[in-house]
Amino acid sequence: MDMEIVSLNRNLSDGLVTTVHWTAIKTDGDYVGSAYGAIELPAKDSKDPTFIPYESITKAKAIEWVKEAMGDEQMAALETRLSDQLDAQRHPIRATGLPWVNAK
Repeated sequence: MDMEIVSLNRNLSDGLVTTVHWTAIKTDGDYVGSAYGAIELPAKDSKDPTFIPYESITKAKAIEWVKEAMGDEQMAALETRLSDQLDAQRHPIRATGLPWVNAK
């Protein structure tokens, strides 16, 4: 599973990031499972020694924050959800279409 950061919400007064918007993607050949979410981060004071100014935040750090905020249980559930999407594509039980289109 790969995660990407879509956007960071921050306070303009101190650069504190309050929310991380993310996507998760899992691929297997032609099949793709994906999810989008946003997670609020715990409030911090800009004087906290672990505070990272907005300009210094890396993609890796933002992903780490998402994983920490979600916790192991939610991350495992996300992985399962993406795997289920892939399985549903590999073994579909429903289809859509029109029988008179592309009829042979």
